[in-house]
Amino acid sequence: MEGGGEKKVGVRGVKLLVYVMKLAAVVTSVLVVACYLFLIKQTVMGDSVILAKVMNVLSQVFYVLFCIGVLLTEMNMEFFLFEFSFMYTWPGRGIVQIFIAVDFLDSKEQINTQQLSSSTQDLITEICGYALLTVGFMYLLMGVLCVRRLTDSTEDQRQRRLEFEKRLHSHQKKKVQKDTAADEPYDDDGLGIDETDDGMQVTKQDTEAIGLAEEGIDDADYATYKDEEEEEEGGAKKKKKKEKKEKKKEKK
Repeated sequence: MEGGGEKKVGVRGVKLLVYVMKLAAVVTSVLVVACYLFLIKQTVMGDSVILAKVMNVLSQVFYVLFCIGVLLTEMNMEFFLFEFSFMYTWPGRGIVQIFIAVDFLDSKEQINTQQLSSSTQDLITEICGYALLTVGFMYLLMGVLCVRRLTDSTEDQRQRRLEFEKRLHSHQKKKVQKDTAADEPYDDDGLGIDETDDGMQVTKQDTEAIGLAEEGIDDADYATYKDEEEEEEGGAKKKKKKEKKEKKKEKK
């Protein structure tokens, strides 16, 4: 009993830690976005060379988009996680947060607001930067140690998480299949193209015709051959359906 009680306390502690980490990631990401937007305005209004301005602004916009990605991840936005599945994993989001925090701490000296004193400004930026860095390291460490499954307090939560992971995996599989199909060459009729040993490209229909010719079937018999092939396939399907019906009747 004592062991079970200690385990429950441990699970609750992990869940509380994860909630605090999520809250910290959201709050610090919002503040970091605000700082980067101010930095973009400051860069545009500055007197530096135009090319340097453009490069700095693009870099800052890049990090703003990363912060928005962190926010969408922590809010479990499925449309975003389906496209950037590595952010669903704790090591993945931890690496991204560390990446943002390191750049933010490196560029904090460039932020110069007139509304705040330099000491207050440095304190805020350092708190945001180191908080995001700490959360990133925690996500990375907990992900490597496979702590995530401990956050499922009920069987229902566990099933919801597994269902989402299943849909995520299915989406990624379809995406890979679609990309693989798109990489295959096609002719004007939309037929796949094969390549012969001598480097010539021929359609799959041509390949089939060559095979028939080798078997002694000429063009005149090609249509008959295709009809017979389709009839055989149809007959096999009907046979399978009939067998299924007979099995159902036997069970009844």
